[in-house]
This record gives sequence, structure tokens and C-alpha cells, in this order.
Amino acid sequence: MNTSTPVPQNPNSAATTLDALSRAATAITRELSLPRTLQTITDIARELVQARYAALGVPDEDGGLKAFITSGMGPDEIRHSGGEPHGQGLLGALLETDATIRLDDLTQDGRSVGFPPEHPMMRRFLGVPIISHGERLGNLYLTDPLDNEPFSEDDERLIVLLANHAAVAIANARLSEQLQQIAQSRERDRIGMELHDGVIQSVYAIGMKLEILRGQFPMSAEQANQYQSVIGDLNQIIEDIRQYIRNLRSAREEQATFKQRLDN
Repeated sequence: MNTSTPVPQNPNSAATTLDALSRAATAITRELSLPRTLQTITDIARELVQARYAALGVPDEDGGLKAFITSGMGPDEIRHSGGEPHGQGLLGALLETDATIRLDDLTQDGRSVGFPPEHPMMRRFLGVPIISHGERLGNLYLTDPLDNEPFSEDDERLIVLLANHAAVAIANARLSEQLQQIAQSRERDRIGMELHDGVIQSVYAIGMKLEILRGQFPMSAEQANQYQSVIGDLNQIIEDIRQYIRNLRSAREEQATFKQRLDN
């Protein structure tokens, strides 16, 4: 996942920095889609500290990464770099601590595992966890300021502040998606109930009336076959509606399972 968010060139004044952080907080709390929230956080982190590259890793239950959102690298560059990482090296080290990691030269750090052959070379590193009420929601990774200088203490403080805002935004987006899924599930239940208690019963009643009428009047063989064909069509309609109801329930269960995988 990647965007081409422009990076301002002169964020040196305190006023500019505070304004950027204020805009960042507004932007990430306004977005309620979880994927877009993660991308916005990543783009803004890169902008705030003038980094060449930024990423946001979402941890899985096995100590690795189940999602890795980037800013500053295009899809082709990501693909040629070996695809998304799985949480090894410094990325994995940040998964094991609640502290930030700031390095002038990541290649000299013993936790680094190097880069794939076509991966862009990176040197400066800043990693900050995103934590809410003791739960790790993700990690922010930034590399190589545009001025080629190491990340400063001010950069670290700025990204820590952003991570605090990001934790709230991610929690809000997750809650919003949960509420949407609950609403969709209830709507599916309502539709299924109306189909079962209303439409199916009505079609079944029509079929019963036709069966009764067939026994009350003499019919030729051709007429009897036509009657039977109509009754067969009605029975097929009932079965089709029942299958549709089963599909509604299956979609709800699959959605719940996917949500559990994302949360876990």
C-alpha cells in the first residue's frame, strides 16, 4: 500500500511543527476506514520528520507482522525489494519492546538482518510503537531523513506524539468497522427472517391451494402435467429462497471469522 503524499521542504520552525502535528491529529481522527487510517498515519509520519521512507507494521499473534503499510515506496519498488517483511531484524526487535529505537546507522546494529538485493539502502532508523491501553496496535518505522542527518530527539518526540494520536484513531476506526459489521449482520438477519416468515410461507400457501384445486376438478393428462409443472416451479422458488437465506448466514459467519483474524 502506498501513496505519493508530498513532503514539505521547510518544517524547521516550532510553529510549523505544531501546525503539522495539529493537522495530522485532525486528519487521522477524521478517517473511520481502518485501511485508510493506517495509510494516513504512515504518510503523515513521513511528512512530520521529513523521512524518505515510512512504514506502519501491524503485529500478528505469532510475533510477526500481518500487515505492512508503506509511504515513499511505489508498488514496483516494493515488489522488486522482496515484498512485504515479516517482522525480522529491527522490525521484530521493536515488536518485543515498548521503547522507541533510534539509530544513526542501522547497518551497524547487531539486530539488523540486512536487506534483500534490490531493496533501497537505508541507514538512519526511527521505530516507535503504537500502544493503546497496553495493547500494541502497530509500530511506526521511519528511515533516512531527506537531509541525510540522523533522526533527532525532537523527531523522536514528534513521532511519539503522533503514535499517541494514532492509537486513538486506530481504536476509533476498529470500533467503527465493528459497528458497521453488527449493523450489516442485523440487516441480513432481518432480510432472512422476512424471506422465511413472509415470502416462503406465501409461496407455500399458493402451492397448497393449487394442490387442493387439482383434486377438485377433473383434468386431462396435459392439464395435470401443467399443474404439476407449476407446483414444481413454486417448490423450486422456495428452495432458491432458502438457499439465499443460507448464503446470508454464511456471509455473516465468514465476515465474523475474518474480523476475528484481523483482531487476533
